[in-house]
Formats: sequence, C-alpha cells, structure tokens
Amino acid sequence: MNAMNPCKICAAETKNNCSNCKQIYYGSTEHQKQDWKSHKRNCLPFKMVINSQLGRHLVTTRNIKLFEVVMKETPSLRGPSQATPPVCCGCLNIIEPSNYTNCELCGWLLCGRECKQKSEHKYECELTVQRGRKVNVQEFTNPRPMYQCITTVRGSANT
Repeated sequence: MNAMNPCKICAAETKNNCSNCKQIYYGSTEHQKQDWKSHKRNCLPFKMVINSQLGRHLVTTRNIKLFEVVMKETPSLRGPSQATPPVCCGCLNIIEPSNYTNCELCGWLLCGRECKQKSEHKYECELTVQRGRKVNVQEFTNPRPMYQCITTVRGSANT
C-alpha cells in the first residue's frame, strides 16, 4: 500500500504520484498539470549533458534504485555477438544441434518457420546468395567466427 505524502501544490496528504518518475506527489490531476512546466525538467531520472572529454552522454538526476528501468528503446540494430556458438539468424537464440533448419537460399541456421519470415535475416541472406556459396555449419559447440559479419552487414544495410 502506498504511503500518504504531501501534494507539491497544496500540501494535502495524497497517494497520487507522478506516474513517470514516482518522486513527486499531487492531490489532483489539475495540480500535476499546474506544476508540469517546473517538474518536467527533473521528471526523468537522467538528463543529457555535453562534456569536452566524454562528448554527449546521459547522467542521472536522482538516485536510481537497483533494477529500476530508466529507459526502454527498440534497438536500431540486432545481431549475434562476435564470439557466439551457432545462433538462429532470426531470433538470435542458440541453435540446438537436434532442432534447426537451414535457410533454403543461403544456408544460415534458423530455429524454425517463424524465423525464416523475419526481415532481420534478409541482409546476410542476400549477401550470402550474391557470394554464390551457402553457409555450412557442421560444428555446434565452439564459437563460430562467421557470425562476426552479420551485425556489420545489417548495420551497413540500414544506413
């Protein structure tokens, strides 16, 4: 149960806090709107700063709790790590030697039909087809250096 705290505007006891930062309490939606111009500068747990040594970066504006999510973003690029055992080129899960399929066009490993349809795989697939030789993975326990190129290929294709 939330503890009662004073409203920033009228000091009346309330359980209602800013739904974004959870740091400031308001007795009503109207009070929150009234304070927004002032509060929005400190609402997020971070701010962007520019420094001659570090360049542009984010710094915290308050203490961050352990495991607190402060930002969610969709990645602009997804790909396997540089030293990875064989992974599915669609979902990037590690491939089980007993349960995989090869892309019919390029030979890269996929874990199933759904991953064959994912658009992320198309860039390395197209490049491998142009190369004229399919990928052929025979060993499933050690890291496979051939996966190092995938993220670079995907990044180059997205520019």
